[in-house]
This record gives sequence, C-alpha cells and structure tokens, in this order.
Amino acid sequence: MGGTQGDGVEDLVIQEDSWTTQRYREAQQEELQELQQLQHLQHLQQNIVLDKLRLDMLAERSRSPIRPNFYGNDYKKQSGDRDVRGIQADSGRRGVFMPRLARRFREPWQLPSYQIQPSGRAIEANNSSTLAWIAGASPNFTSKDHNFWAGEKLEKQVVLINDLRERQDFNFRWQVIVNGLMIGNGEAQGSIAPAQTLFFPLKTLLPPVLAKQSGEIQLQAQIGKMRHTDRFPLRVFPGIDNPRQFLGQSSEQTPEQLGAQSLQESIAQLGNPLKPPSGQEPKPLINLQVFDRSGKTTAMLQKLGYEINSLNSLDSRHYPDAKNLADSTNSTNSLDLTNPPNPQTAQTKNSPELLIIGRESLEVDRSLPESLRSYVEQGGRAIVFIQQPEWYKHQGLRVAPHLSRRVFPIDPSHPVTQGLDEIDLRDWRGASTLTEAYPDTIKNPPQFSPHNSPWYGWHWGNGGAVSSVPMEKPHYGGWRSILQSEFDLAYTPLMELNYGRGKLILTTLDLEDHYLQDPAAAQLARQMISYAANLDSPSNSQPELQPNLQSQETVFIGNEGDTVLLDNLGLRYQRAEQLVPEAGLHILSATANVTDRDLQNYLKTGGKLFLLPPGTPDRHHPNSLNDSSLCSGESCDPPKSPFKRGTSNSVVSLTDMNLLYVGKLGIKAQWQENFPGSLQVPTWAATRGLGIADLHARTDFGAWVITEGGELGGNGLFAKVQVEQDQSQKVKGKSNGQKEESKNKGQELGVAIATTLNPEGLWNPEAPPETLPTYLRLTRWRQTRAIVQVLANLGATFRSDELIWQHPPNFWEKSWANLQEKFLGKPPQAGFYHLDYWEDFNYGDDPYRYYRW
Repeated sequence: MGGTQGDGVEDLVIQEDSWTTQRYREAQQEELQELQQLQHLQHLQQNIVLDKLRLDMLAERSRSPIRPNFYGNDYKKQSGDRDVRGIQADSGRRGVFMPRLARRFREPWQLPSYQIQPSGRAIEANNSSTLAWIAGASPNFTSKDHNFWAGEKLEKQVVLINDLRERQDFNFRWQVIVNGLMIGNGEAQGSIAPAQTLFFPLKTLLPPVLAKQSGEIQLQAQIGKMRHTDRFPLRVFPGIDNPRQFLGQSSEQTPEQLGAQSLQESIAQLGNPLKPPSGQEPKPLINLQVFDRSGKTTAMLQKLGYEINSLNSLDSRHYPDAKNLADSTNSTNSLDLTNPPNPQTAQTKNSPELLIIGRESLEVDRSLPESLRSYVEQGGRAIVFIQQPEWYKHQGLRVAPHLSRRVFPIDPSHPVTQGLDEIDLRDWRGASTLTEAYPDTIKNPPQFSPHNSPWYGWHWGNGGAVSSVPMEKPHYGGWRSILQSEFDLAYTPLMELNYGRGKLILTTLDLEDHYLQDPAAAQLARQMISYAANLDSPSNSQPELQPNLQSQETVFIGNEGDTVLLDNLGLRYQRAEQLVPEAGLHILSATANVTDRDLQNYLKTGGKLFLLPPGTPDRHHPNSLNDSSLCSGESCDPPKSPFKRGTSNSVVSLTDMNLLYVGKLGIKAQWQENFPGSLQVPTWAATRGLGIADLHARTDFGAWVITEGGELGGNGLFAKVQVEQDQSQKVKGKSNGQKEESKNKGQELGVAIATTLNPEGLWNPEAPPETLPTYLRLTRWRQTRAIVQVLANLGATFRSDELIWQHPPNFWEKSWANLQEKFLGKPPQAGFYHLDYWEDFNYGDDPYRYYRW
C-alpha cells in the first residue's frame, strides 16, 4: 500500500508539472497577443482622435496599479470571448477599424468576459475608484487600536474616498456589536467631490463586562453606484472605575443613550482596570524582589497591584535564599540584612519567590552575573525584562531590526497566554519607547547596503508595537519559546530556560509602554509573573515530564554516526552499551541493541526514551534488499544497511521506490520521496515550545513518515508511546511516608518519543554541492531546533545553556576552539545558532536586509 501511494504521488507531481508548463505557455501566448492589441490601440490613440467609448475602454485596461493575474488566480478568462464584434468605422471620421475584437478588451475584468475569482473580488474591493473603510481615531487614522477597557469610549473614523471624475452621492451606516448585542450605531449621507477624502467620527461607549468579550465594528457604505463593506474586530476587557473620564465634562450623552444600561453601577463592581477582577487576585501573594535601575518596571508592577522589595544590586548578598526553592510554594526565603525587605511585604514571607530584573537595567557589555546563575540553579526563578538591543547581541543572540506588531502564541493553553490569542497580541495601543521612533538620519545616517540604500530600510514611528527587540529562536539549547513572531515565525519575544532546579525567563515585550492603555498587555504581564512564580506551571498537569528517577543523566546507546549529531547539538550525555536504570533519559539510535521488553520495563519505572531515525536511504547501495515484505520480532536477522549513515539492526526492506522500516516499540515508517513537512504540531508535553515554523519545510524533501506505533503526531514526524509507571517499582526502597506522598501525586508516566527528523540529511556544508540542495539549509535549522526542543522537554541539558551567563568568545577564543576541533578532535563549541550563517547582502541569511515581511 505504501509503494502504491509513493508511485501515485510521483505520477501526480509529474502530471501537475506537465499541466502547469502547458498552461503557462498558453497563458504566455495569450498575454503576448493581448499586449500586441493593446500596443496597437495605444499607438492609434497617439495619432487619431477616438470617441469616448474607445478612450474609456483603453483607460479601463491600463489604469489599475495592481496588474490582475492572467493565470486564473484573480480573473479567469471565459471561453469564446474572442468571437465578438469589434470597433467599427464611423462614416466621415478617421478612426480605428477592427472587425473582430476580444470581448475582454471591451469588458475588461468583468462578467461575462472573465470569471472573477475570490482574490479578484478582494482586489476590486480594496482598489476600486471609490473606497470606504474604518480607520483609527483622529489624528492617527492609521492606528489599529482594538483592545479596550469596559466602559471606555470607543473612537474610530469612517473614511470615504472618491477617485472618479464626477461628484458622487454617498451614504453609510455603522454599528458596534459586542457579544452579539448592538451597543452603538450611526449613519450619514451627502456628496463627495472628485479626488476628495472625507473623515467622519465614530464614537460609542463600551459596555461593562465581567470577562473578555469579542466585538466588531461593521460598516455598510455606498458611493455612487459602488457598495462597500468593512469589519473591524475589537476586544472588550473588564474595565475602569469611572466611564465619565473618557467622555469628558462637556458630553451630553448618557451611558444609556449610548447603549450601556446602568453602566456606572456595573462598572463600580469591576474595580481598577489594572488590578485583577474580584475573585481573581493572585493566591498566594508573590514575593517580588526587583532590581530596576530605570524604575519603569517597578512603576508597572505597583500599578498592577503588586507589592515589591527593591534590590540595590545583583550582588549575591542581596539575593533571596534559594536553597529551598525546589518547591517554591512551600519555600521560606529571606534577604541579607544589608538590604532588609519592605515591611509591607512581610505578609509575603512564605509566598513564592520571584526575582525580577527590570527594563534597561543591565549594562550592554555585561552578561548575567555568576551569582544569578547560582541562584537559578539552586531553584530560584527570575524574569529579565526588555533590555537594549545591544545587550542581546552581546549575549550572542540575533535580533530582528524591526519592531514586532504581530505576535502569535505557540500554545494557546499555556498559562502565560491563556485567554489571549493572536488578535489580542497585535497592534497594542500606544507607542514603544525603547528605540528611537523618528531617527534623524542626517545626523545619524543608517547602515547602507552595497546598493546605496539603508540596509534595513527606513524607520518611522513605533506605534502599535508589541516587542521592540524580537529574538531569533536559538537553534541549540533548552530555551523554550512561548510566543513567536516575525519572518518565518523564527523569532520570539518571550522564552524560558529550565536551568538546574530553577527557571529563567527572557522577555522583550514592551509591557511597560502599553500596560496602561492596552488591557491585553496588562493581562499578559500578570499571567507571566504568576507563571514565573510557579503558581500554575504546566508541568503540574503533565506528569510525564516530572522528574521521578534518582538521576537526570542522559545516556546514549547507538552508533558513531549519531554521536556526531548529538555532539553538534551540544548535548551533555554519556555513552553506554545497555540501559542504565537510574538514568532519566535514554537516546537510542536505530542500531541500538536493546530489546522491546527491556524498553518497556524501563518505561514502567518512569523513564524517558528518545528514538532517533535511521539515516537517509542510499538507493545505490549494493546491499539494498529486494524483498518488499515486512518482518517483525527479534528473530529477524538484521539486514545490511541501505543507509548513508550508520547501520541498522531494525528491519528494513527496499524495493524500487518503496522503503519500509520497522523500529523499536512497534514503530513502523515508510520512506516518502516528496514530503512537504507538517503544519500539525503535536500538543504533547514533550513537544511544548514547537510551532509550525519548526516542522514545515521550504519545499518537498525525502523523509521517513511514521505510519504505525503509538500516538502519531506531525503527520508522521513523531510518535509517542506512553506507559503508566509501575508504582511498586517507583516506591521501592522508600519510607511509608514517601509512598503515601507518591500515591497522592497520582501515577507518573514513562514516555518514548520517536522522530523521523534528520536535519543532517537535508544539507551538509561538507558534502559536495551537487549532492544536497542548499535551499533546504534553513529547513535544517528548523528541524535541529525541533529535536533540541523535544530533548530539552524530556530533561536533556546542553552546553549552550551556559551561554546566557557567559560572555561570547572573542576572536582569539574562537581561533583556539577551531584549532582544538581540527587537531584534537574536540567537538565544536556550541553557540545559539548554526555556524553556517551567510552574511552577504545579496544572498545572505538576514531576512531583514531590505525586506519587511
């Protein structure tokens, strides 16, 4: 069945390719004929006076600034449109005579000459001679503010444009819908002159809500004979004390007239908008220790309702005691007497401890101090709020030069983003202030490219930004992204690192600039602080990721070929020939000589397994099998390897275009020549932090696809085998009290994750250029990050986890590391990213060198 599927896919690709080529040639020929006719008409226009019909026909063909697509995406030509009456001669006048003319010249971009596709209708709606839409409030009509407090006055504008050559009558009507109810409306009519733009205010009072509600502004307008519609989504969050402060003293409209009944009484029950609604206060309170030189983060935390204890420095004597922070909800922390706690925070003595490094508080040429590393390693939790862009670059992180105005949650159920979606996390109200909004390019010229234009284009304004310094997701290390943004969704403004027994969070969100105006920013700040203090960590509800063995050591069993991959990842591991019962995580090659029975027994103790795929098949290998039958069981003799990397004692069969693989724990996979990657990210605990950017591919490539064995994920890129832990083995050797405590926590799980991701098989800088396509090089980066992320979720640690505490290597340190790698065989020093990063302007890897995605 697999072979038939593979052949069918290839035949389909060949047929599609042949059809596409033929259709393209036909379309090219038709376009050439049309162009010749159009050029003929333009030539006649320059030499002969035509009547109005002919002039309008010519203008309609050539006036659109967006050239419609000739290949059927926008407008599809109807058959038989050539057999129509052409332009006839007028007696007594000079003019054009064309006895036969294509109908589409007389009736361009309309029925019946063309079938208008959805994209064509979108072009007409947004690029017609008259337009009407909902814009931002005056004077900033380009703003996209859409998150509002309950009881706030909503202000927008209706914009009308007339680009026709005559005055047009217009009328329009708008209404605001929140939670299915209309809470405001208005209408107007009149006339609009040629080339005129009109602005009409749109105002209404938003109703009280006890939880976030979705709403929409709807507009229906008519200018002349053209009808226009527009919709603007908005969100209403639990809100303010006094709605009159948004209306102004001179307002004559009451809340009832604006559609909000008993508004003041309802809002009075909601409290301050920056404090959690009644019944949603943090419990227990959080003991916040804040080091904040700029004072901006401190001001935000206090207005959000938190009580803080300010730290004068990051010296070790000023840190809380982190010795007992493994279970922060029961920890008792204290500060050195040289910096006593605030008396108002005495009630939080037994509350979860959280260390906060405020915005712009770190020197750009310094790394995080060793004392902070020790604090987190012992169980402390810390958040580093946004710093200057140069600080991240000094750490070795790459950042996007543009501000992010659209951010996407990776896991909607994550405690930090719970209740917030991509609409809430875009176009925040207000303007960011970390970077200069309107740079003086005369006094401070930007970096210029070899083509004498700004390397990153022009910058003008910081309005609506969510993050001023999006960080590129590290390819290596245990960093787990919570949000993603920018080109290829390869950047993040919020990521976390489990380090030792503690947690470090880096955020580049512009929370301090927006929390007062945008309720989504305020909610995100609260939830991030709550999560960082471990009040609602997802690991509490995901027992398969709980540490449960005596050791979290990572052990590798397999061949030399896979050690190269693990070394390149910077993984910390030990090699063994058989399972180590005390180890927390085992990584197995397809060649590992371990029975399924031993693996099952290990999983019953709560162990974790990560199963690597076989290598890329070599179809020219002389030992490739000719038998297409599958074999199972331990009695099968291991075949000789048809792989380019390593050998396999798992069962493989190769027949023409059909390759089948039987691995451990019942995992079966089939080789697929044209695999597009996946947009279906598993929602397992072991795949937290993965997004579609990590699993999709730039183009089709050859890959193993898992077809059987456990729970499948990522369209066959992953499989999960989960086993309930044997409680008798778990409590063996423990006291009765420890047994009872384990039972109360519930059954923990042993889990095995199998993957078919093989990034080194996509592109290898040392391989001959003709053997591997360079256009899959960035896909190799994404797959590498996916493997590292899963390993980190299973408990693995990496050498690059230390980079955040260290200064990046200088030139001499890099040179010494290269010599050690070359002459002593020492693995290369793992940084945050792949080393094959091309810096050339024309063909480099920086996607922002002149594009704005």
